[in-house]
Amino acid sequence: MAAQTDEPIELLTYPNSPYGAKVYWALQFKGAKFALSYVNGFTTKEIAFSKQKVVPVLKIGDRWLQDSRENCLRLEEVFPERSFAGKTEQEREDVIAADQWVDRNIFGLHMRACIDKRESVLSKRNARRMADVVLPSFSGLPPLWFRNVVLKPTWWFVLRNVGFVKRMASQIDTHKDLQSVHAEVVRAFEKRIGKTGFLAGTEEPSFADIAAFAQIAFCTTHGFEGTLNADASPVVSAWYDRMRTYFPDNPTPALFPYWPPAGF
Repeated sequence: MAAQTDEPIELLTYPNSPYGAKVYWALQFKGAKFALSYVNGFTTKEIAFSKQKVVPVLKIGDRWLQDSRENCLRLEEVFPERSFAGKTEQEREDVIAADQWVDRNIFGLHMRACIDKRESVLSKRNARRMADVVLPSFSGLPPLWFRNVVLKPTWWFVLRNVGFVKRMASQIDTHKDLQSVHAEVVRAFEKRIGKTGFLAGTEEPSFADIAAFAQIAFCTTHGFEGTLNADASPVVSAWYDRMRTYFPDNPTPALFPYWPPAGF
């Protein structure tokens, strides 16, 4: 696939950002060559030029965008050969709607599973897993004993007070227990892919499928519980295996501290 730009491409993100992972896998799907840079969650100095703390930031030459959905639409313009944003106006609207569903449900379920009070034992395990992903990206890292004894056990409380995490978790019905909402998300996912095999009803993967794949790969690779993982159901597992065929066998640059992701 021939690229439509000779300008350098760089993705700046937090290692645990579901939106950053979506853009990462969108770049892989398009076959783009790009650099990956982690943003220090404490200082965010790497994206100081944006005057915000929002990731991902995708730079193409001197231009940059932050919103992951807008970045996917931009990539569709730059790399048009392998379309993932719909071929008609109606399809594009369906893709955007499906992407919004992924945000609310799959991303929301993951954050809920990391801070849920009623499932505190499970969610504390998930929070420690999140700390394993996030902490290595910070510069000036404290000693290993301090991370293991102080930071990781308290990461659950840290996450519970992060506005972004709370907002995403609140998208999932807080009156229902985690097991119930997990089952609902699985059923809704299976229904959505029932027609064509893809979330937006398109004949090929859309960036909504890529967003879902990104989160499922992340949760499966790092062993998160109560989230939408590749083994959530036989239907989800078959969809995940099919989606893997659209990506390189050895995606580079590496996104996770544990690499390759589960299933590759």
